[in-house]
Amino acid sequence: MQCFGFFSLFSCLLAQLFVGTKSTPGGQNMTGTFPEDLAHLSRLTYINFAWNELEGTLPSLSSRMKPITNIELQYNYFSGTIPSDLFQFENLLRVNLAANR
Repeated sequence: MQCFGFFSLFSCLLAQLFVGTKSTPGGQNMTGTFPEDLAHLSRLTYINFAWNELEGTLPSLSSRMKPITNIELQYNYFSGTIPSDLFQFENLLRVNLAANR
């Protein structure tokens, strides 16, 4: 599934979310910034935006995302500081931010 631009990204996310609790549009050549609305999805367990062309800073994630276990954001163009709340989730097993700016 190819995801380009906001509306295509939104469609990809919706398709994944209705199938399960994963957001996995990794490696889709997506551009833009991290979709901050993901922080409002309280049942999300897995975020994979690896191997895309996303840029900007990482937003703070909502404490409502308690089930999150994996955050895969490697090989993008994220920059700035890592939000301290990224590591607050008790179920979090893996965070990969390798190869960003």
